[in-house]
Amino acid sequence: MHRAITESGRPVRANRILAVCSKMFSLSLVPMAGETKPWRDAAAGNPCKGIKRNHEEPSGRLYSPAELGAISDALAEYPGVAADCVRLIMVTGCRPIEAMKAKWTEFDVEPQCWVKPSAHTKQRRIHRLPLSPPAIELIQRLRTKRSGVYVFPGQVEGEHIAALWHVWHFVRDRATVLLWANSGDARVATLVADLRAGLRREPSAGECLNEAKRREVELPRGLLGKGARLYDVRHTYASLGAGGGLSLPIIGRLLQ
Repeated sequence: MHRAITESGRPVRANRILAVCSKMFSLSLVPMAGETKPWRDAAAGNPCKGIKRNHEEPSGRLYSPAELGAISDALAEYPGVAADCVRLIMVTGCRPIEAMKAKWTEFDVEPQCWVKPSAHTKQRRIHRLPLSPPAIELIQRLRTKRSGVYVFPGQVEGEHIAALWHVWHFVRDRATVLLWANSGDARVATLVADLRAGLRREPSAGECLNEAKRREVELPRGLLGKGARLYDVRHTYASLGAGGGLSLPIIGRLLQ
């Protein structure tokens, strides 16, 4: 199965499916209480063991200061809980799921700290994250707007926000157009300005690409495509910390 999926042109998907199958077999091989069946052998009974995974290039990228500025400007145009959740990720470097599940009580344990419970961290232990001034300002501002258990409540009462793909899809599109509008290439900047004047609104990235094709102007990729992920905001946070003089152990502690 792994070979067939690989040969169909999906090597990464083949690896992911193999990992799911391996976990499935591992769970099935855990002995039940009181039984001694010989076939429940975790080492020899998993048929996925020994299958060589396909090579994968590391995914992800680091955002430039200009891209971070465009992302911030795009978030300002997206109202609601989801945009604020992305802002918290940007100023703390936390995992998206940690921000989505954040509760007000986690910010009340220690002054100017975010105490993440072990159930929400990858290491399964409590993580105390000192908050930067921008993060503190954001939390204080959110307190004046919302109440309840979760910092970012979802549409269902009593639940946290369930997804961020919608805001990130908007941000990537809008931020890319903003980058094109401020491009050092006069042809690119003029193209966006002309569309704004003609449409009397902000154009989408798709509209810009169509116009660029008509004018035979090559537009930079910007934040379009799968290469620009929300999770990469976390990697960029770490990079900025290293550039600011923080040691690797400190950065590691911040990103636990």
